[in-house]
Amino acid sequence: MSTVGSSERISVPLDCRSSVYFIDESGSKGSGGVHFVVAAVKTGDPDRLTRGMEVIRARQNVRKELKFRELTQGSVPFFRQLVDLLHSSGSHIGAFVIDKTIFDPFDGKAVWEAHAWVTAGLVKGMTTRRELATLLVDGISTPADVAYGSHIRQSVNHRLGSTRVVSAVSLDSRTCDGLQLADLVASAIAFQRKAIHEAGSAQAATLKSPKAEIARYLARAFDLPDFSDIQSDKVRIRTAVPRSAKSLHSLAIGSTRMAELRGSSALASGL
Repeated sequence: MSTVGSSERISVPLDCRSSVYFIDESGSKGSGGVHFVVAAVKTGDPDRLTRGMEVIRARQNVRKELKFRELTQGSVPFFRQLVDLLHSSGSHIGAFVIDKTIFDPFDGKAVWEAHAWVTAGLVKGMTTRRELATLLVDGISTPADVAYGSHIRQSVNHRLGSTRVVSAVSLDSRTCDGLQLADLVASAIAFQRKAIHEAGSAQAATLKSPKAEIARYLARAFDLPDFSDIQSDKVRIRTAVPRSAKSLHSLAIGSTRMAELRGSSALASGL
């Protein structure tokens, strides 16, 4: 692996895209449910999103954390404005979906490790070759010696063989409006996938609950009939399949190797 000396300059092309990913999740990590979704809102102008959300909050006098699971008929107009903001801001959305009837990365793995694998898979599928990414991730519980954001950054870059993710930070979603928008995306997709699993596509399409209404509104905003797997200019949704288990195994090996390299570097520097 090549290294860059402290006196050498790193030059990044002017046309290199700089993107911020707001990442949150919805669904069951354990045995209590079938679906688990990690979703991202990707933007080149995060301030446009946060400013827009502040305008909507001020107009409606809403200051609490926004959660899709608390959506009521009275809050539907508010959530429609959030969807409109996602679309008008030029944001991209993406999701990596776990359907445990097909593949379950949580089976036999530590929850945080499987969660990180899903998140890394999402980012890997959404990044482009001429892009540097910053990840703002909803924090989860990890062992004391694991920095979750750093682990995801190293995992993505290791799998891609290059530095695509520059930084990754775990945040409390209560403090970050962008994460609350990512919760909206993840939860809408998880809700619709669950409805189709339980009732079938035809009946799920006719549900009239507030959550069903907002899920359909979000899909239509991004020119989607539903949240089936898709890859388009602004949307990437993918469901994990059994062969992904190889990637999970490779990631575990890669994580071990990265730990070994960090240990070697520490010894070499006399730490």
